[in-house]
Amino acid sequence: MKHLKSIITLIILTFTLASCSTDDDGGSNNVSEENLIGTWSLTSSTQENSFSGDVQGIELNTEITSTGSNFDLNIIFNDDNVVLANGSYDITILSDINGNVTTESDTITVNNAEGEWALEGDQLTLTGEPATTTGDLEIIGAASASTYTITTLNDTTLTLRLEGDQDLGVEGLSSMISIVQTYTRVN
Repeated sequence: MKHLKSIITLIILTFTLASCSTDDDGGSNNVSEENLIGTWSLTSSTQENSFSGDVQGIELNTEITSTGSNFDLNIIFNDDNVVLANGSYDITILSDINGNVTTESDTITVNNAEGEWALEGDQLTLTGEPATTTGDLEIIGAASASTYTITTLNDTTLTLRLEGDQDLGVEGLSSMISIVQTYTRVN
């Protein structure tokens, strides 16, 4: 069970930086490269994951919710389509694995991560190699890409949403993910 919890924690971390083009929160949605370029500070992050299936003869039904706090993470979208991220925030993870409910806390640290960004309509694709640490564990993943829907972009607020099925590469396991991150413009 401890190994399974470690795998699930790694899955959450993998998708932390990676996140219906509707304006769910009532803010204006003026999506353009010019409006995106600049420095943004993370102010809110929530993630919900569900996993179900039969893995190596073990039935797995899991719901995981993580909520961020104590934000000190900035993302910079440069005009040359380079994206930089640096900082940290705390997460509280509530896991329900086959009825066994646990709560854990950890810190997500992003150490000078660099990647590229591309914008097509309200779809923001971030690519790069994540350099994320949690506690004493450093995770350096292979190149990855995640496409977020920009649900709010105005002078002060950027809200990103990532939803859909995940292919975890584990036969018999299906997974859904929903990430919502909100940022405030620094400059």
